[in-house]
Amino acid sequence: VVSAIAAAAREVINANALTDRIDVVESHSTKLTSSDALGFRGGGGCDILVSEVLDDGLLGEHVIPTVAHARRTLCAPDAMVIPARASVVARLVHIPQQAAPLPAPSAAFAIEGRVESSLDVNAYDALRPKTAAGYVSIRTPRIEFISLSAPKSCLDFDFNAPLDGAGGGKDDPSSAEYSRRVSVPLVASRDGVANAVVFHFTLDM
Repeated sequence: VVSAIAAAAREVINANALTDRIDVVESHSTKLTSSDALGFRGGGGCDILVSEVLDDGLLGEHVIPTVAHARRTLCAPDAMVIPARASVVARLVHIPQQAAPLPAPSAAFAIEGRVESSLDVNAYDALRPKTAAGYVSIRTPRIEFISLSAPKSCLDFDFNAPLDGAGGGKDDPSSAEYSRRVSVPLVASRDGVANAVVFHFTLDM
């Protein structure tokens, strides 16, 4: 929880004379145990759930367990969820060495046209930021890359679908309830050395 953001929100609400219509609850939503904390009484709940618990890889900020908890604990049964759905699209690419800073291991790049090189710079890789999710953010319009396959839809998420599994509603994002592993074949459509998979996601509101 960032108190400065909550304070700024209250200031904006006050500046627009909306204090009688909007309340700020300064808490992680997953710490709330009932909709009473939002001012509802008698089993009521929110009609609309809006979230932006998304990182560049879609799920890294635990949007699924967060939305699941909110729907289960804070919302009315037929609450509208925004965003409603998300899709992940991926493709094989070759990223050549270039001047732009790329947060990738040195082993991912060919040197002088070779996949392997006698030049060992692996020690620098220890200085790369650790990414628990296994991916890094790159703005592809700013770098040179060659697509080696057509874009392929890999994963689809429906945040209105039942999100709680047989575990009974755990809110631990690392629990098996919210963890899935799938294999998605990406078939190259042209010759080249694939040293990265580029993916992005789209949202359906």
